[in-house]
Amino acid sequence: MVAIHKALNECSAEHPVFYEDEVDIHLNPKIGAGWQLRGQQKRVVTPGQNEKYSLAGALHCGTGKVSYVGGNSKSSVLFIKLLKQRKAM
Repeated sequence: MVAIHKALNECSAEHPVFYEDEVDIHLNPKIGAGWQLRGQQKRVVTPGQNEKYSLAGALHCGTGKVSYVGGNSKSSVLFIKLLKQRKAM
């Protein structure tokens, strides 16, 4: 914790500090609760395979600016893509 607090206190343009996280966004709708009259069956069309989209984002602890990238899977490739975007800024 001491190292984290030290890094946060020394955050500058030359030594930026970021909070980073990834998330999967499931694109297919969830089937929730429903009702139907007794003895009748409700037809529910489902899209099949669940599709998802992944995001990786970084929050600059000094400025509060958020940057993010997207991809088809949550992997090291997505994280490296985020790092390359941050380096280009």
